[in-house]
Amino acid sequence: MKRKLVRQGGSAMTITLPSDWVKRFKLEGGDEIDLEEQQGKLIISTEAGKKENSIELSVSGLGPMVKRVLGALYKTGYDEFSIRFETPEEFETAQQVIREQFVGFELVDHQKKRFVARKISTIDSKEFDTLLRRMFIIIKVLGEELIEAIKEKDNAQLKMLALRDKDVNKLADFCRRTINVYGAIQFKRPGPLYFIVEQLEKVGDYYRDLCLELSRRDLNTAGVDLEYLKRVNLLYTKIYELYFQFEMEQLPELHALQKSIKEQAQELRKQEYDPLVLHYLQAIAESVFDMHGPLLTMKM
Repeated sequence: MKRKLVRQGGSAMTITLPSDWVKRFKLEGGDEIDLEEQQGKLIISTEAGKKENSIELSVSGLGPMVKRVLGALYKTGYDEFSIRFETPEEFETAQQVIREQFVGFELVDHQKKRFVARKISTIDSKEFDTLLRRMFIIIKVLGEELIEAIKEKDNAQLKMLALRDKDVNKLADFCRRTINVYGAIQFKRPGPLYFIVEQLEKVGDYYRDLCLELSRRDLNTAGVDLEYLKRVNLLYTKIYELYFQFEMEQLPELHALQKSIKEQAQELRKQEYDPLVLHYLQAIAESVFDMHGPLLTMKM
């Protein structure tokens, strides 16, 4: 579709909007629309009159996969879902995941073996960067406070730290939903960005599992190598800093740190270092470093 530019005054240019598009979204004079410049394109969008999409399905017999299925509906971008179930356990699981993880959603109808969840409020998609940064920071602080809890031999604090992963999961789900709903309209490289969000959630899960594992142990004899943990945390911090302030010159240092962490893991394995603790620390380091490829794709 082509439009001619019309000069207005000295240097201003205007175009007319397609009448079908204006009617479909019920726009009138004085209404606001969004303009975004992206790689030589000027993208015009509006939230007005946006049609809500809904779906109906059954979660009967899905057991622990109920959470996964509902999570997929939310992340895909559905605004309403009608869910059929058979057991109280299925409903309880669904109710819990909607209330704890789905930003802006509530149960609006509940019948004998069916309920409806609907989006009743919206967080502006323009807040995406703020919420993504918050997710980065929650994980960063979690790693730092994990070291302090180990030093202080505070098992209760380790259990508390593990609970912070719930906040990470909630933010990750919101970010993935936003990417799926707005795609290339809002994001320059939605694919690599989605991968980074997935990795962040995975890193949060590994920190959570490490906290829970250590909380069950006698920290006087656990023998956690704090220097190794500090280096893993440092790798995460460098990825965090690169995401929000990308500098090509930092890449060799990132690679060198990742290589030294891998080499140190091999030495710890020879020393019969606790294999489960080492597994979690290596998993964190590998998941963090795996973000560098998509990050490069986004920043180039």
